[in-house]
Amino acid sequence: MRHRIEEIERLAMTGCGLPEGYSQPEQLLFLSLRILHWEFRNRIIGREQARHEKKLLVDDFRQEQRFHEIYQENIRIRNTMSHRLTAAEKSGCPHCRELVQLFDGRKRP
Repeated sequence: MRHRIEEIERLAMTGCGLPEGYSQPEQLLFLSLRILHWEFRNRIIGREQARHEKKLLVDDFRQEQRFHEIYQENIRIRNTMSHRLTAAEKSGCPHCRELVQLFDGRKRP
């Protein structure tokens, strides 16, 4: 992940446009670092403030990137299970139907 953060920062420092294919956390980090570098270059903020804010941005990015990865994995799992859940609901078994409804949120415990 460290390499990816450095890559994002290098691009942000150039002031270029938002690269395609970035995840939402990567987009936010890129845009935030681009602004941070612009403010530093234009002496709106000092070196220590820039360092501190960069650390906060990177820490938040790491957490948001983990949340994004967990969310993506949950989507993959749900998509993998969807045809099995459909078959279970159509099976006629009342217990199977109830489990499917609990799983997809139509029924609450």
